[in-house]
Amino acid sequence: MANEILYFELNTGAKIPSVGLGTWQSAPGLVGVGQAVKAAIKNGYRHTDCARFYGNEKEIGLVLKELFDDGVFSTKL
Repeated sequence: MANEILYFELNTGAKIPSVGLGTWQSAPGLVGVGQAVKAAIKNGYRHTDCARFYGNEKEIGLVLKELFDDGVFSTKL
């Protein structure tokens, strides 16, 4: 799937994925939103909408830490 995701180019020249995972009104907890984020990332998603207002920062943060620790993906500095 990751190779099939198209990107939009912003006026700055930066590119963002054209498809993302929205987490607003997701079921709370690691079984709900956590599993959704984990599955999405493992299937190629690289854009996740997770605003503070949604109240699921803790669950998403724990999943992202787990994926980083497991080497599923890393940041490029």
